[in-house]
This record gives sequence, C-alpha cells and structure tokens, in this order.
Amino acid sequence: MGVSNFVADTVRPQLVSFALNMNTNTLTMTFSEVVRASTFNVTQIALANAAIATISYTLTSGTVSSTNGLEITIGFSMDDAISIKRQPSLARSLTTSFVMITDRTVSDMNGNQVAAVVNGSALQAAAFTADTSRPTLVSFSFDLNIGRLSLTFSETIKASSVTATEFVLQSRASVGAGDDTRQLTGGTVSLLD
Repeated sequence: MGVSNFVADTVRPQLVSFALNMNTNTLTMTFSEVVRASTFNVTQIALANAAIATISYTLTSGTVSSTNGLEITIGFSMDDAISIKRQPSLARSLTTSFVMITDRTVSDMNGNQVAAVVNGSALQAAAFTADTSRPTLVSFSFDLNIGRLSLTFSETIKASSVTATEFVLQSRASVGAGDDTRQLTGGTVSLLD
C-alpha cells in the first residue's frame, strides 16, 4: 500500500534554550526538533547582555562539536572568548547572558531554517558557568633600550589587577647561587592588543 497523501515538514525549528560556559568557551543550544549539525553557522550567533541588548557580540568562528540532534554544542574561538571577556557587562552572569540568532544559523533535517531570535526578544541563558580559570603567562619580552617588559597572557586580564612590583626578572628559569635576580620597583601598566 502506497502513501496517498504526503505533507512535507515545513515547520521551522525553534531555539528552546541555551547554556553558556565561559570557563570552557562553549555554548550548548537546544532546539525544538532535530537540526542538521553540518548546516550550523556560528557567525550567525550573537551574545547579548539583555533581551533588549545594549551590548552584543557576534561570534566570528568556532567549532560544532555535536552530531545531528536536538542539542548542538559550539566551541567558540579564543579570539571570540577574549573579545567577550573584554566587555564588562556581557556574559558575566546568568542575568547578562542572552543570545540572538539569525534564521541562517541552522536548518532542520528537511532544510527548514531556524526561527530567528532578534534583539528585543533575545533569549536568556538557562544555565551559566563563569570563567574560573586563572590566566597564565604565555610569553614575555624585555626591551632594555626603552625599559619595557611586555607580557602575553592566556586570556584577557584586568589591567588594574597588575602590580608591577610583583615581577622578578632572573637570569635563568631555575635560579641558583650566583644567578642574578631583579625585582621591579615600579612602573606603569598599559594594555596592548
């Protein structure tokens, strides 16, 4: 017996909820129906500080670490994480974590594009995990000609938290007898991109 009447799925998937983890730089989105992971476009997602956003940031890159399903997890890039963390009122708590998406973010298994979530009705996070990872010193350079010590950290740091007199320069990684060490006695702190 054959099908006498077939009605194709034309219902657009809806973003139902999302969880934001600023410690692992991941965004987990839950949809109303199964979506096709290969159609996911991270650059169509913007984090916002409120339903009616006064601050927002559109992701520039990331990876989709899920297969087709109701739930898709996105790992956003370190550049995006740094840019988000530079915003003092964005993605700092559950109350400042909202998302907006365009209809080009993802499609369901039949090619129906997701319903957009726009400014004015941005969706608040259902769960939020704050960044609790301590920044680490990645590299440094010291220019004796101009007296500048440049430090590169693993993530954005708050300039006002840096105390120049806490830094010690030493002649080698493991200091022994006869090795030189110099503790800074002052200085000014400035941020460079």
